[in-house]
Amino acid sequence: MNIVGDGPEYDAIVKRAGELGVDNRLEIRRNADDQEKYRLMQGADLGLLLSIYDENTGGYEGFGIVMLEYAAAGCVPVTNGRHGMADFGVTLEGALLALNDNRPVKAHAADLMQSAGDDALMQLKLSHARTLIEEMYTWERVGERAAEAMAGM
Repeated sequence: MNIVGDGPEYDAIVKRAGELGVDNRLEIRRNADDQEKYRLMQGADLGLLLSIYDENTGGYEGFGIVMLEYAAAGCVPVTNGRHGMADFGVTLEGALLALNDNRPVKAHAADLMQSAGDDALMQLKLSHARTLIEEMYTWERVGERAAEAMAGM
């Protein structure tokens, strides 16, 4: 499994992987260039972006473009559907968005494992994600939404 990113939880993830004894099964790195990033995405079944509001910095994921990149690369995007990732999750069909309820983490892990083992479901999810990109993230739609937002000011 690959974990790439330099978010505020990086050190905690590395520490926890060591505590669990799975650090030898993970490749954890702070960054990757674009070529390596897309190579990793193309080899993945699932791409996770689970950002939450950071009370220390006030930061949060403003749009979640990596969700679009995941789908374009051929892996099913998985998100908690919060903040900017909610834009991508307009339809729950596009991504596995059940990660923001109050169930235990192990229940989510079981759902993901079951889904990842169902090739037909994974292809359906990926197809929905790509359709969402094609319909909602064209320059025309972005322009329409920007005009709507400005008209409401």
